[in-house]
Amino acid sequence: MAQFTVHGKVEQFGPDQRNIRVHNWEELKWFWTTQDIDTRLDWADKGPFLVTVSAKKFVEQCRLGDSHR
Repeated sequence: MAQFTVHGKVEQFGPDQRNIRVHNWEELKWFWTTQDIDTRLDWADKGPFLVTVSAKKFVEQCRLGDSHR
């Protein structure tokens, strides 16, 4: 299974989720295209955008305000 890591700033999104304001969105757009991910990319040319993290094990690893490039 192909994997991709987003880099960006972690923000609160509801009580049990986090958003990551993605810095490497152009790379993510390329990855989605090359992997034939059929999610509608209506945000693709608007960047930067947010990726929502909902899985508890990943939310626990996201510290608010952290930012990585």
